[in-house]
Amino acid sequence: MKIVFILLSSLITFSSWASVKIEVKWNDKLRKEIVLTCAYQDSTCRSLCQKDDVCVIEEKFCRDCIGTGLKMSHLINELGQTIKNDGRLVERNRVYDMIVEGNFVSLTPNDVYNVIDGTNSVRSLKKFEDLCPVGSQYQILLLSVDARSRKILRPEFVVCNYLQFSWTYGVTATPDLEINDFRTPALY
Repeated sequence: MKIVFILLSSLITFSSWASVKIEVKWNDKLRKEIVLTCAYQDSTCRSLCQKDDVCVIEEKFCRDCIGTGLKMSHLINELGQTIKNDGRLVERNRVYDMIVEGNFVSLTPNDVYNVIDGTNSVRSLKKFEDLCPVGSQYQILLLSVDARSRKILRPEFVVCNYLQFSWTYGVTATPDLEINDFRTPALY
């Protein structure tokens, strides 16, 4: 009986995630957007943006993302090392809330923010692929951002995209990832 319940709850979790695909795109104004594509008769897009099939949410400015900032460089270097998928599916409303509130920044293998490994480099692709279970075609790391300062706070979720759906997992960052305590030396 216990096994049937676990299988049934896993199937329900899978079907709720399987109805929405999350992608990152750049619009014609060169601004980054998160695009949620909802399956037929899924109410997610209707509840988030009052549209039936697609929600497009523009990603806001991120203070630590520009140039070769220490935080972003450290994050890119730590992918797969101290930043890992924790193996647990996340309640999708937690992810949607963060996206709709705009307190996030997304990272993908082909992101312009990745000046360490390069856009779509073999090394970058490998780091992102390793964040997801085998077979994921497209990965997105979602980082939380402070609403006032727009500084990166921490890695929150990894979105693993398959053909027509996305699964989102929590992210663990071991204690030696100190992205909130970076100190830049004073310039004299």
